Amino acid sequence: IGILLMDEDTGNKYNDVLIEPNTSVDFIAEREYQTAYEDQTYIKLELTESDVVISQNNIKLPEKLPKGTKVTLRVCVNKNHLLEVFLSIPSIDFCKEYSVNRTQNLSEEEKRKLSGLVASRILH
Repeated sequence: IGILLMDEDTGNKYNDVLIEPNTSVDFIAEREYQTAYEDQTYIKLELTESDVVISQNNIKLPEKLPKGTKVTLRVCVNKNHLLEVFLSIPSIDFCKEYSVNRTQNLSEEEKRKLSGLVASRILH
């Protein structure tokens, strides 16, 4: 599971992998990012799996955030294969959360293979 980010120098998108392939349930990944622009009004959050975008969300941000504001992204994969996504800005007590069903296009065999591989941990 990854997130598409923008390279500040080139403007090109790249995939930042948060959860490695074959890691499935009860896993938590957490990373810190920053806003790209002064007074940025939203974050386009694009989650990927195997380099395919599986979720796109525009997260509206509070007004007047300075460029470089710290943003924390936490992605959890639970035992039901749901991605639980938490985006927060700790400096202003801002948090948004939502879930993504990542098994909707998987066969029963693929779902079985994804079950129970890894214990919980946090990446930094």
